Amino acid sequence: MSLDTARPLVPVGTRGRAPWIGPVRMLLAGLVVLYGLLVGAPAPAYAHAQLLSTSPANGDRLSAAPAVISLRFGEGVNLVPDGIQLIGPKGPVPSPSPVRIDAARSSQVDVPVAAGLGPGAYTVTWRVVSNDSHPVHGAFVFAVGDIRLDNLAAGDAQTGDDPALSAVFTAARWTGYAGLALLAGGLAFLLLCWRPGLSRPRARGLLVTGWWLSVGAAVASLLLQGPYAAGSGLAGLIDPAPVLSTLGTAYGWFVAARMALLAAIAVLWRRVDPARRGGTIAAVTPVVALAGTWIGTGHAAAQADPLSALADVLHLAAMACWLGGLAVIVWCLLPRTQVQPVAEVRIALNRFSRVAAGSVALLVATGVVRALIEVGSLSALTGSSYGVLLVFKIAALGVLLWFAAVSRAVVRRRYARAEQAVGRKQVLAEQERERLARKQLRLSVRSEAVIGIGVLALTAVLVATPPGARPAQAVSDVQLALDKGRAVVRLDPPKVGASTFTAAVYDASGGAWDVPEVTATLELPDQHIGPMTVSLARSGAGRYASHGLILPRPGSWRLELTVRTTDVDEQTVETEFPVG
Repeated sequence: MSLDTARPLVPVGTRGRAPWIGPVRMLLAGLVVLYGLLVGAPAPAYAHAQLLSTSPANGDRLSAAPAVISLRFGEGVNLVPDGIQLIGPKGPVPSPSPVRIDAARSSQVDVPVAAGLGPGAYTVTWRVVSNDSHPVHGAFVFAVGDIRLDNLAAGDAQTGDDPALSAVFTAARWTGYAGLALLAGGLAFLLLCWRPGLSRPRARGLLVTGWWLSVGAAVASLLLQGPYAAGSGLAGLIDPAPVLSTLGTAYGWFVAARMALLAAIAVLWRRVDPARRGGTIAAVTPVVALAGTWIGTGHAAAQADPLSALADVLHLAAMACWLGGLAVIVWCLLPRTQVQPVAEVRIALNRFSRVAAGSVALLVATGVVRALIEVGSLSALTGSSYGVLLVFKIAALGVLLWFAAVSRAVVRRRYARAEQAVGRKQVLAEQERERLARKQLRLSVRSEAVIGIGVLALTAVLVATPPGARPAQAVSDVQLALDKGRAVVRLDPPKVGASTFTAAVYDASGGAWDVPEVTATLELPDQHIGPMTVSLARSGAGRYASHGLILPRPGSWRLELTVRTTDVDEQTVETEFPVG
C-alpha cells in the first residue's frame, strides 16, 4: 500500500469516495430533522423556573392582610436560607413559621404571614433554586389598606449572579467534563481499542489524571452550589451552612453519589486488574455509572420524562468515548517520544475509527432530542442566548467532524490492512511512510482535541444558560377610539411570563386627559382563562401602568379597557394582544 506524501492534508479515502461524506451527511441529516421538528414544535418549556402567579398578585390593594403569601412557579423549586423575605414600611417582617413548599405540588411556595400586619406597602423579595440547580430571583409588591402603589418594579424571574462565582463554577463544570472524558472515555478506548495500553504507565497516568480532575470538579461543585444558590458570591465559601443545605437537595445527592463512585473506583482499581476479564466488569461498572450522576445537576433534572434523562446520559457517554479516545491517541499512542509498535497502532486506530463513528451517530441523535426538548422552537434557536450558544456548538462539531474525517482518511490509507515489506529499500520506504502518516495523524488528531476542548467549554456555559427563552417579540402601540379622545395601550413584552401593561388617555386635541379612573381586564377565551383584573396604578395625568403582569399561557388575549371620563360617564373598548 502506498501513501502519496505530496498529497495535501485533505480527507480523501479509498474506493473513490471521500470518507468525510458519511459523517457530514449524518450531521446534515440531524440538522434537517432538528429544523423540521422545531418548526412544528409547540412553545418551549421555560427554564429555569418561571414565576407564573402570586397571591396576592403584584400591585394588589387588600383591605386586610393575607394569612399566607403564595408563589407558583412553572416547575419544581428548592428553597434557600432566607431566600424569601417580606419587607414592610418599617423593614423586614419575620414569618411566624418557616417558609414551606406546598405538599401537593413542589412548584408552589407558601410564606406564612404574622397576624396583625398593619396598613402599608409591602415588598416580597424571593430567591429559589430551579430543579435544574440554577437560582432565580425577583420581587413583587402589594398593599394593605388605602395605599396607592405607583411605578411598581417587580415580578419576573431573573438569574443575576456574581460574575466571579459564575466564572469559577463554569470552570468547575468544564473540569468535570474533561475529567469524565479522560477517565471514562480513556478507559473505553483502552478496553475496546488498545488493550496493551492498560499496562503502559503513560496510559494509566492519563486515567489517574481524569480521576483527580473528576474529584476536584465534584468537590468544587458541592462547595460552590450553596453560595451560587444563595447569591452570596465567593465570600460564601467560608460558611459551611450552604454546603449542608446543598447536601439536602437532589443536586447534592447526585454530586455526593458521584464522589462515592469515584472513591469506589480508587479502591477497586487498587485491587483488580482491568486487563483481566473478571476485573473488567469491576473496573467499568462504577465508571459507567458516573455519567448517570450528571442528569441531576443540569437541565435534564427539570424534565419529568425519562427520555430527556436517557438522552442526556447517552450524549455525555458518546462525548466521553470520542474525546477520551482522542486524548489517549495524542498522549499515549502517537507521541514523538515513545513510538508504539506499528501493529498495535494499526489495530487500535482501525477499532477507534468504528467507535468514533458510533459516537458521532449517537451524539447527533441525542443532540437532536436534547435540542428539541430544551429549545422547543426555531425562534428560540436563532434568537435566545441558549440558541446562539447551541448554534456555535453545532458549528464547532462540524469542524470537529472535518478533522475526524482527515484522521480517518489517513487511517484508511495507511492502516486498512497489514503489509510486509521485503528488502532494505522497501523497509526504509515503509518506515518513511509510517513517519509521515503519524505526522499527519498527530496534526489532525491534535486539532480534534483542541476543538473538543472548546466544545466542552461551550457545554459548560450551556448548562448554566436558561434554554427555551424566546427572543423578545415586537412591541407596538394599539390605538383605541373614545367618544372625545383616544386611548393608547401597550403590552411589553407580549410573551408568557411577566410583562408590563401601560395605558395612556388623550383628549381630542391630543393632550393628556386626566380621567378619574381607568380599569382593565384580560381574558383568553380559547383556554377559558379569565377575565383577569389588571391592577393598574396611576403614573401621571391620564397614564396608568401595571408592572410584572403575569400571563400564564400563549394565545390571543382579549383586553377590555374601561375609561371613566366623569363621575357618571364611562366607556369600554376592546382589542386583542397576540401573546407568544
